Amino acid sequence: RIALKLARVALNARPGPQVPAALRQVLDRHSLDPGPAGEIRLLLGLLLRNQSGSGTAALEEIARAVPDLLTVSTGQAARALAITAIPSLKGWPFREHRRLLAEAERLLPEVAEEELRSAVLANRATALALMGDPSAGDAVADLPGTLTGEAAARVYANLAGAATSLGHPDRARAFQDRAWQAVRTHHAPYLEAFVETTDLVAAFTGGRWKGLLERAERAEEQYRNVPDFHAEALLVCGLLRLHTKGQTDVARRLLDQAVRTTALDTGVVLTSAAAAAARVHLAAARPAQAVQAA
Repeated sequence: RIALKLARVALNARPGPQVPAALRQVLDRHSLDPGPAGEIRLLLGLLLRNQSGSGTAALEEIARAVPDLLTVSTGQAARALAITAIPSLKGWPFREHRRLLAEAERLLPEVAEEELRSAVLANRATALALMGDPSAGDAVADLPGTLTGEAAARVYANLAGAATSLGHPDRARAFQDRAWQAVRTHHAPYLEAFVETTDLVAAFTGGRWKGLLERAERAEEQYRNVPDFHAEALLVCGLLRLHTKGQTDVARRLLDQAVRTTALDTGVVLTSAAAAAARVHLAAARPAQAVQAA
């Protein structure tokens, strides 16, 4: 019971490595019933995915929770499946994320709890948006109007990131406004960092560069313990150093660090850093290195 409370609180904080380690000990050293074991494993996987930079290991942890969750809660199992369905450049093959999304959708009619149903719908919308699926718009329209606080901040920040990646700045700005509105009424360190770094990337791609380097540098310093957020801040710092200062060596160092830092990457860091590095090489008449960078 204490482990569950710890995991739930930690999810929206920015805890150190001690929390995942403690949860792992509980799972390894105690014989738990399927319900608590599944939920602890799900929350552990989310902590690893969101904050510890564990990449596919975190996805595997969440996937391992599904059989236990199915024995006690269809809604929790569907939630876990929908989370693992969200694609990323360092994640599983695209077809596997598609399969997991189909499994979550198959369970959705059996999910009666409003909160869990909302979570599944939110992750479904995020997954479809990041996949560039034409039905993503319908999935967003299906989101319940009751989404507030944590749930709203997460889904709209995710949707803003997807819209930015796919080149829809107006949609990104609208989603980001809703994410900020939600996070201002539900203060949580992790969510604030999530919305801020998503906004940094959207501001860069949208040409809102005034004061952006200073913001990005603050974020780079503040979010070093959350790899994907840190990587996005590094990316924006590197791109601005390149495009506004002409500091190619500094920019390349920052962009290389962003690539090394990102844990999963939903489509911004790796592609943008590679494109910027290629431009640097082309400007220096190094076409072979440009091809390699891309």
